[in-house]
Amino acid sequence: MVPPQEEDFVVNRWFRTFSNQIIHRPATIVIIWGVLLALGLAVLAWKGIGIDTSRQQMVSEDNPTAARYHRFLREFGTPLHLVAIVEGSNPQINRRYADELATELRKNKQFVREVTYRMNFQEFRKFALLFPPVETVERIENTLRNLASMVPDEAPAELTVVGTTGALHRLNDLLARIEEGDTDRLTPLTKVQIGVEEAQRVFVGTFQVLYDALTDPDWTELALIGTAGSQVELTAAGLDAYGYTTTDDGRVLFLFISPASSSEQVTEVIPFVQTVRATARKLLPDGVSVSLTGNPAFIEAETLQIQHDVWVTSVVSGMLVLLILGIAYRSLWSTALTFLPLFVGIILTLAFASLMFDNLNLLSSVFLAILVGLGVDYGIHVLSRFVEAKHRNPTTKEALRDTLKSASPGVVTGGLTTVAAFLAMAFSDFTGMTELAIISATGLAVELVAYLTLLPAVIAIRGAYLERNNKPYPVPAWEFSVTDHARARGSRWILIVSVTITIGLGAMIRPIEFSFDISEFLPDGTEAVTAYNTLRHVDAFSPDFAVMVSNSELEARETTRKLLSRRDLVARVESVATYLPSDQEKKKPLIHEMQTHAQRIPRLVFSANEERDPTEFVAELVRLLSYLEVDLPVTLKMHKQDSLLPAVRESAKVIKSIIHVARTMDPNVLRTRLGNFESRLGDTLEAVQSFLRSKTDVMTIRDLPTAIKELLSKETTDGLRLVLRVFPRGSIADPKFMNEFNSFMRQLDPEVTGLPITFIEFGDLLKRGLVNAAYLAAVIVFVLVWIDFRSTKDTLLAMFPLALGGVWMVGLMNILNIGYNFANLMSLPLILGIGIDSGVHLMHRYRQNTPPGALWRSIGRAVTLSALTTIAGLGSMMVADHRGMQSLGLTLVIGVGCCLLATTVSLPALLAVIEQKSQRRTQDDLSS
Repeated sequence: MVPPQEEDFVVNRWFRTFSNQIIHRPATIVIIWGVLLALGLAVLAWKGIGIDTSRQQMVSEDNPTAARYHRFLREFGTPLHLVAIVEGSNPQINRRYADELATELRKNKQFVREVTYRMNFQEFRKFALLFPPVETVERIENTLRNLASMVPDEAPAELTVVGTTGALHRLNDLLARIEEGDTDRLTPLTKVQIGVEEAQRVFVGTFQVLYDALTDPDWTELALIGTAGSQVELTAAGLDAYGYTTTDDGRVLFLFISPASSSEQVTEVIPFVQTVRATARKLLPDGVSVSLTGNPAFIEAETLQIQHDVWVTSVVSGMLVLLILGIAYRSLWSTALTFLPLFVGIILTLAFASLMFDNLNLLSSVFLAILVGLGVDYGIHVLSRFVEAKHRNPTTKEALRDTLKSASPGVVTGGLTTVAAFLAMAFSDFTGMTELAIISATGLAVELVAYLTLLPAVIAIRGAYLERNNKPYPVPAWEFSVTDHARARGSRWILIVSVTITIGLGAMIRPIEFSFDISEFLPDGTEAVTAYNTLRHVDAFSPDFAVMVSNSELEARETTRKLLSRRDLVARVESVATYLPSDQEKKKPLIHEMQTHAQRIPRLVFSANEERDPTEFVAELVRLLSYLEVDLPVTLKMHKQDSLLPAVRESAKVIKSIIHVARTMDPNVLRTRLGNFESRLGDTLEAVQSFLRSKTDVMTIRDLPTAIKELLSKETTDGLRLVLRVFPRGSIADPKFMNEFNSFMRQLDPEVTGLPITFIEFGDLLKRGLVNAAYLAAVIVFVLVWIDFRSTKDTLLAMFPLALGGVWMVGLMNILNIGYNFANLMSLPLILGIGIDSGVHLMHRYRQNTPPGALWRSIGRAVTLSALTTIAGLGSMMVADHRGMQSLGLTLVIGVGCCLLATTVSLPALLAVIEQKSQRRTQDDLSS
């Protein structure tokens, strides 16, 4: 069977007229492209183009998931915060550094909205009696009732105590009078029943607080609030005894820094991160390290990394392609000629991208390597045909006419199928994929036109000049060893092996499932990744939290209860309800009773002693110790209060420790710490007593610290809106966990949003978009090839290497353990447009009466060179440090390599077998 002649091809007939215009008016063509190049350079100089790696920018705001997220942004600002991880062996130094850093950052209102790293218990002490469980509040109420019953009618309304030494002196005087026989002071004690546990807690706890205040330079009134029973709810997950967000040993401390801007544009994020980093390093003390992570840090690191890698890969791809062309052509002129339309196309594409998009995204940033790798293929095939035509035609014009006649169908069809594969990805809600598709398709279309117009025009001008000067046109002299006509028997074995390999690799294809881990694309040594790995071990502080919105405190508490019922999925829930006392309605009657009792108890006015004498302080402690060890036990036994003896003995032990500390401590340090203790004790007593003498019986959202209210609530015309932050128990890198977490969250609230939710849904969106793009690309590629060939059989033959190469690529990804990610999934639909190119060119040669065994001799070198430059251009992404670019480059190289092997080996073998069978049928028909 004789293949149909190329004369009948529609594309060839159309291009014959157009090629005459190019050949006869080359100068006009060059001028037009020169003007376009100048305009492109002017646009780039005017606008420029940047890179934005935010995942949120990769999906259209019209998408329901993105719309929910952006509604939340408009109402509450960004839920994404920068995490500063402070590490040091001395927890005290870590805390002081965190205080200094937070103070300095809060001054910078331009970039920093708030710094959350510590619970300020001073702002809660007024409501200390509301925080303990109901049972504890009942015990406190019972104690106050007993104290009120012990107060004589003639008692003063106010009792003034000056300093710790003054309080000890009063206690010692009381014990001295009892020792001297004034037992009337103990009479009320015999009339009430004091709980042993409560007495021990009060006695021992009071002196333990004093011991802690003297031994801990960072002591706060949390211990005082604790003795009132309200430490339980305030010390939420991850807070230490000082209220700092830290690990148990205090060696790692976390600061959560909210940006002033809710925008995730790199122009906002990068200055924010860099400002925080510069401030943190300026204040950094010896022995302490600080590192930044969280989504803003990843956006900064990834943007800078890609900006660097785009430059590196562009240079590497250009150099590799130049090297390959130089070796193949052995002609500087031919190499430069092949590169000229590529350069023009890249400039015009960059100008187009800068006008269409403010920034390139994570995916579209790789388009330069794609243009270099794929665009140069057009020039190789055109120049390859021109070399052959020049040997057959004496003049350049005749050779160009022959070239465009024979090369244009294959080049146009190959180019259009590649453009179509990219455009198929444009019909997606995933903006990242759409932008890559539009930019790459536009660039490849521009390069296709440039290679079919500018390249012949330059050749025509050069040829006319040389012919006027009687000089031969320099064409590359390349010769390859060739194989004779393939034997059908050997071809059958090639087909058997090809099909066997395809079946084996096809069986290894697995479902598309990939990680949502934002850290997987950056090198391990990157600051954001290293810090993120540290943070992953503390689920309660994960930067990858989801956010929900409630309309009331009651609803927030109920939602929190449901969330915490799945401790396997939820590590912590944070909302304003987290910081408000629970069961306040049950505590109201008890609070009212306390306030009634407080009216009978003298108001204790405690003030700091400005003249603190360490010697007097120790003397009073020694005096108290003697009463506790000797006199008080005897008196308690006499009055049948033996149950209080354990509390007295425990208190004596603590006082011994205080005496030892006070005697060994520098007097100035002792004065300072006593002053801190007295100041905080006075403020706390005043706050608690004011609450007991007020009509306040609940703590509301308006009573919370301003920073918490602004971060987790919003006053609207429809009422109060409350934010719940839900911290997942597992890692965002675990697809199985994240899908289960997402499903659970969506059941509770379909409007839930935040990083884990958007990443999962964006990932599903990307997968659906890619599957649809692959189907659409396959249909479009088939239609375009069929329009060119006008033969279903030849169309299927041209797509045969693509089918084999695609299966081989995906199977090899499994063998090589190459996981799917946001970047390399692009290779699946792309390979449909890239891989078809060689099959189309080979089938065009076959249809020009080239026997299967001679296809390699006639077209093999151009196909191989084209594939090598494509591999070089796309493979340049493998030298990038960004792992997304690496994996995309690797998968495309594998795909192109597989398609090349199938085109140069499997397809000729299939054609040889088909032709052999056709010849046999013809012979049988003739013989019959």
